[in-house]
Amino acid sequence: KQFVGAMTDAKIKKAVKDLNAQNPVAQAKSATLLEDLITKTPALSKGAVQFNVCPALVGICTNSKDKTATERATSLVLKLCEVSADAGEALVTAGILRPLCALCEIGQEHLHATVSGILRELCKLQGGSEAAIRVPEFVPNVVRLTSSEDPVVQANAAGTIAVNCFCAGAEAQEAFAQAGGIPRIVELASSENEQIQVEAVMALHALTYLEENQARVAEAEGVPPLVAAASSENPRLHLESAGALRNLCALEANRTLVPEHGALEVLVTLCSNEDPIVATHAAGALRHLAVVADNCDKLEESGVIAPLAAQLRTEDEIVLVEAVGSLRNLAENARLRQLVGENDAILPIINLLSHPLENVQVMAVDALRVFCVDSEANRRLAGSQGAVPALSQLLGSDNPVLGESVCECIIQLVQDDSANKKGFNLHQGITKLVKKLRSPTPVVARAAARALAAVCQDVEMNKHEACRMAAAPPLIELSRSNLIAVRTDATNTLYVLGIKNPLQRTEWPLLKKEPYGFLTKAEIAERNAQLAQNATGHSAGQSMQHTQSDTGDVSATPAAS
Repeated sequence: KQFVGAMTDAKIKKAVKDLNAQNPVAQAKSATLLEDLITKTPALSKGAVQFNVCPALVGICTNSKDKTATERATSLVLKLCEVSADAGEALVTAGILRPLCALCEIGQEHLHATVSGILRELCKLQGGSEAAIRVPEFVPNVVRLTSSEDPVVQANAAGTIAVNCFCAGAEAQEAFAQAGGIPRIVELASSENEQIQVEAVMALHALTYLEENQARVAEAEGVPPLVAAASSENPRLHLESAGALRNLCALEANRTLVPEHGALEVLVTLCSNEDPIVATHAAGALRHLAVVADNCDKLEESGVIAPLAAQLRTEDEIVLVEAVGSLRNLAENARLRQLVGENDAILPIINLLSHPLENVQVMAVDALRVFCVDSEANRRLAGSQGAVPALSQLLGSDNPVLGESVCECIIQLVQDDSANKKGFNLHQGITKLVKKLRSPTPVVARAAARALAAVCQDVEMNKHEACRMAAAPPLIELSRSNLIAVRTDATNTLYVLGIKNPLQRTEWPLLKKEPYGFLTKAEIAERNAQLAQNATGHSAGQSMQHTQSDTGDVSATPAAS
């Protein structure tokens, strides 16, 4: 083994030496020998790199005028990129990108298939796409290759655009759009050649992550080929087209355009796809489209709720987030809101309230809130399936976003539902709401005040519990807030609790009464009448206040109340 290894190293070293020679015949022969060795034993690529094969290949691609030598050298470069990422990175470091871009020029068509394949492979490497985008000739030459008559070159060029845009991000996405790449890619997305179609649709997926390109692709009539790809039997086309449609639907102007080409039915079908990523993309697209009322009516006919409800049972966080978001937006439609309950989607949402990730909890709470708006059936169903204890548990969170969302959800859940109101008392929800009144975040304190009013409305037991837990002091404090909305909601909650005339802080002890801590409604009414009478008597002798005008005249004005 040692002998064979030594002989092989000697062969590689000799071949690399010949590559550096100025003899085109020797260069072509050595490149062919190295390619055969690496094809049989890919690990030998490491030895070739150690013996400095990369600078030799860069030299041939840059300077050689011999057609055969250049062909064999580029073929060896492609083989090195395919078998070893380390070799590819060494080639990039050696400066292979610039001569490769030069070989994409007109007159080098015999090399275009190989060179376009190399560029695609190099863009996959760490730092490869960033290095490529910095070569001035790279973008325009790759776009030019998409117009080649060779289907292999077209597929490689589209794939290069896709990989480069995914890896290099916004800079590449804008550069290819400015170079006129989008119309060419849209045209290739309708190709009858499946490999070209896959690469082009993937390129559209990558390009549309840039908001400006979402409008450009729509203007270039890129929606129909994407819908056609999503309707095909090819799983790869499902993945890339669903991602592209999701990106397009993120732009508000496209949310009415995309459904015009039959995308709704296709996306609903993809929601049931076995690939969780495809299902996620489809749900994400529907999440955007559901914002438009007309789309909701069409989605109802497509049976959208059932597949989205099925996604709620997955453990994949990304799928969960998109499914919950889609259902939440769809439930803004009254009919679809009813279908949410009929398709057993409420219980999975309630189960997500105990999910370990807070962003999932927030989305689940918001979805449950929308489900309960103007829907007595959904409120009753949510209450019977454990929404009350789950929301009561979440009231203990210190996350202000989650705290506000939970309070808003409680307001909808208890509307005209005495059972749910009483349930919050049983699960210490009132105690936690009173604690939320002291939140340093005004929106949370305000939401807690509104939720407390909703829970205590027409339920004496809950009012007594709120008073027993000393809800009045923080509510009185909130009623003095500089924010009108906070002041109004706190005052309204005080009225609901029966505290209709909050007194100054120094007089709070006078209102203490066991066992519930504060006066009853009748006692408060009697006290208020007495206070009003005293105030009237105090101001009787000072009913008029004299003020001196600028002219010296004396006039009488009513005393300040």
